[in-house]
Formats: sequence, C-alpha cells, structure tokens
Amino acid sequence: MISETDLKDWKETFSDLTPDLEVKELYNVPRNSVISLVTNPKQLIQFFHVDGMYSFCKLFGTNDIVHLKAWTPVYVWNKIPEKV
Repeated sequence: MISETDLKDWKETFSDLTPDLEVKELYNVPRNSVISLVTNPKQLIQFFHVDGMYSFCKLFGTNDIVHLKAWTPVYVWNKIPEKV
C-alpha cells in the first residue's frame, strides 16, 4: 500500500524529471543518472556505474540492487530546465 508520504516523496523526487526519448546503451550513460528500461519505461532506476559487462543500479521504491548488462537499451531521465 502506498502512503501519502510515499506519494509526496515521489512527487518531490521526480516532478522535475523528463525522459530523453533517445535510446542509449547503458555504457554510454553518465554515472549517477536516473534511467528506465525501454521495455519498462515506468520503472525508474538509479544507475551508478558499469563494472565490466554489468552495471550497479538500484530500483527506486524498493532499493533492490540490479545488475543490468552494459549494452542494455535505456532512456535517460533529465532534469527539466528552470524557467528564467
């Protein structure tokens, strides 16, 4: 069950992110980026780094550690630029 606090935290964390619709291989993504898989764009993942053939990542919400292949196609989520 998702609580009101969880929803508030979600909005504060991700309200200023937008996906870059260009598909990139994970090895071309900058460290410490927010990504999502092309096959599941709604699941956001914190990408830390590639180590050889695999990466070190955490799923948002559960903090489960996942090791994606370095050549996995992903979307990179970028911060929305602030209006001046």
